[in-house]
Amino acid sequence: MRNISYLALTLLYLQVPTTFSAIPCPLIWQGHFGSEKMPENPIGPIAGAPDTAQFASRVWNAEYHGGWMQKSVSYYPLDATRAASSGDYELLTNPNECLIKWVDNSEQAPEDADKLTPIDATGSKVVGRALIGNSIHFGEVVGGVLLVSTGGTSTTRLTRYQLLHSYSSGLHLELKHFTLLNDAVTGRIDVLGQDEIYNLSDHAELRQWIRVAKKVTEETTIAQERYSRSLTTLRVTLDFSVSIGLGDVLPSIDVPIGGVGFMVGWEEGEYKNQTVTHGSERELDLLREVIVPPATSVLATSQIVMIDNFQSDYEAIGEYSAPGLTSSQIARILLLDGITGEEDRVLNTVTAQVRGTIGGTLATFNEFNIKQIF
Repeated sequence: MRNISYLALTLLYLQVPTTFSAIPCPLIWQGHFGSEKMPENPIGPIAGAPDTAQFASRVWNAEYHGGWMQKSVSYYPLDATRAASSGDYELLTNPNECLIKWVDNSEQAPEDADKLTPIDATGSKVVGRALIGNSIHFGEVVGGVLLVSTGGTSTTRLTRYQLLHSYSSGLHLELKHFTLLNDAVTGRIDVLGQDEIYNLSDHAELRQWIRVAKKVTEETTIAQERYSRSLTTLRVTLDFSVSIGLGDVLPSIDVPIGGVGFMVGWEEGEYKNQTVTHGSERELDLLREVIVPPATSVLATSQIVMIDNFQSDYEAIGEYSAPGLTSSQIARILLLDGITGEEDRVLNTVTAQVRGTIGGTLATFNEFNIKQIF
């Protein structure tokens, strides 16, 4: 009887740089009418109780204009001098759960231009805000100047304001479909327990259940040859077959390892070359019914096969994704690190072959051996 076991893992993610690399994460404009329920995760409120709260909005009037909505009315600049209002507007929302940050325009870096929030498709207008009197108002930044309506018919022009950044902490990578490239590894048999069972009856068979429990310590390390500086979350699903040699005891056998998964994430600004431990100890609970013929005794041995300190090169399928980004956008980010792959424009993922090393100590399968004594 053979049962495939599960691993407890330690992840070693090698050669990942110690700098934080945020990537763009788009906010979404969503239509809204005053009688409707507010959409989830709108940008705002920025002041007051819910009935006086202000939210970032835009209005179509020959072109899109960015402004702010309060009590189901959007106030926006028509141009550098005139302002208007409308009950037909869209609200800026955050369905991708992007991280957002307001940055003073004097501190805006050229490399962060892709994290700004465009008001129209051309990107010539972006979302900004400023404090006017005792209230913060949203508006549109055009040509380095913030245009804001204060609720009347004229536009206020400001050269000191804040710009809205939306981003995620990085790419997500899922590793799966592993293939080990090395020859058979050496295993050892670990005996968990032995039971002698005697059937003194001359006519009836004896049925007896045997249960053995033991704690085992397992550890796995995994590393990649090539990595993305923008990576921030890693999910691993170990699903491979390993050839185990047991010396003179048994010939080499192919053992599938499956059903093991774990995720590792790094917070903004954290170093990414850390080792993360995942439950290095677990308890095996083996149960088997033994049938002993009349006038017979048997020796029942419960055992597992362990692989100690194995190491192998591997190939795996790596699937990259990021909230709100298209496969083309992800591919451009990966290309900066010399990684190319196949785009899936439906799932918005990029798939690439990943190589590296995997190793550790693990329990692979368990079995009972029944040997007749007399």
